[in-house]
Amino acid sequence: MTKSATLGAAPKALSTSGRRDDNQASAERGDAHGDQGDFPPNPNEFTDCQQAPSEARRAKPMSTPLKEQVDSQEKRNAIVEDALGVLEQEVNDKSGISGLAIKGAFKMVKGVQPGFLRRVVDHLLDDFLTALDPIYQEAISQKKAPGKHLEANAGRVADALLSITDSRAAKAQNAVIKKTYSKLRPSAKKHVEAAAPRLGAMLDRHAQLPET
Repeated sequence: MTKSATLGAAPKALSTSGRRDDNQASAERGDAHGDQGDFPPNPNEFTDCQQAPSEARRAKPMSTPLKEQVDSQEKRNAIVEDALGVLEQEVNDKSGISGLAIKGAFKMVKGVQPGFLRRVVDHLLDDFLTALDPIYQEAISQKKAPGKHLEANAGRVADALLSITDSRAAKAQNAVIKKTYSKLRPSAKKHVEAAAPRLGAMLDRHAQLPET
């Protein structure tokens, strides 16, 4: 072989050797990482793992919010009428000194003017439905009867509803109404809790029920 041929072959040999060294180093890196293929791994693999819990949360069955289920005046009137009946039953069930106070206050509110109590219930309805919706949605997501779930969470129900009536009473213009509410408020929570079974049954009569 001539001297020029030898010199010409040298760069090629060095290049080939360099590629072999690179390939060997890559293979060693693969071995060091458990021969897991491409390194670094496909970033989409991590993205998919991170999104899985979020997808699972979104997959929980949910129902239309209670307020949106009142989609006609006819249905609204039926709910208000039912609520008035439940209220009347709860008042009639009260006994003792506290029962007399409640019955007296109920009679006074009804006598403010014709239809006054109906208007009060109608005005409170949307806020009440919004307040009860989280408890209702829990029942739907767990495929429980909404009424029984509401009854099992009577304390939460009472707190949610009374927070609304407290706000409304504070803004009331009628001094007699404000005074009466203030007088009954200390014992109000236990009375609302006692009404939970009837409120739950009322919820089941009008709300969408979970799919079985």
